[in-house]
Amino acid sequence: MAGTNFTQQVRAELKALGAKASDAVTRAAKAGWKTAVASTPVDTGLLRHSWKLSRDRRSSYVPKPGHKPKPQTPDFNFRITKDKRFYLFNNVPYASYVENGEGPGNRTPSHALLKAKIKIEAELNKLLKAIK
Repeated sequence: MAGTNFTQQVRAELKALGAKASDAVTRAAKAGWKTAVASTPVDTGLLRHSWKLSRDRRSSYVPKPGHKPKPQTPDFNFRITKDKRFYLFNNVPYASYVENGEGPGNRTPSHALLKAKIKIEAELNKLLKAIK
């Protein structure tokens, strides 16, 4: 009987640890989103306010009828579990130009998505160190 109680206790501890880890991953994703927003230059504010953080959904850019589709900033996504992911994306048509510094004039790339990725990876590394 003692083995059964111990097994139940271990299961409960693992479940609690999983919930804490899931919360930490969510915080890391939100930190990456905040980094992307803060790293995006502002002209009208549309690009900065169009960063989205989503679970289990890919971004979908649908151009208006009659308009040529323009490249968009690639998604940054990372897996939490086998079937759960976070997606960080911006569907503004000119997002990739600002991200990469392309287009007319000499523009400095914002690298907002890259900075977000670095921030998320740093936060996840903290989580892994805390678990070890």
